[in-house]
Amino acid sequence: MRRVSPCLLDQTRWQPWVFLYGFLLATLALFSWDSEDLAGRNSALNIARLIMAGTYLFSGLQKINLNFIQIDFPWIVSPITDVIPPAAPAFIGWGWPPRSSKSRLQWDC
Repeated sequence: MRRVSPCLLDQTRWQPWVFLYGFLLATLALFSWDSEDLAGRNSALNIARLIMAGTYLFSGLQKINLNFIQIDFPWIVSPITDVIPPAAPAFIGWGWPPRSSKSRLQWDC
């Protein structure tokens, strides 16, 4: 109860996991729990699937904004980009590494 009371009084503490678990618990609370009710069991499972898919969809849509692209994403991948050389992403993006031949680069095609 000590954990629930501050959440009820301050909705800004409600992180996505609070909504996720709240909706999943509500789904289980409304489930019939009858062992013969296969349609109800499938409905509850489909509702839980919808909740999970909606959470991931909403999470992905939140990343389609200018702030994420310009500030957050470079910060997230900085441990990787700090280690690899600057020209490496171009080679990785092309899908094959160059091989050097005497004085110039040749591409394996």
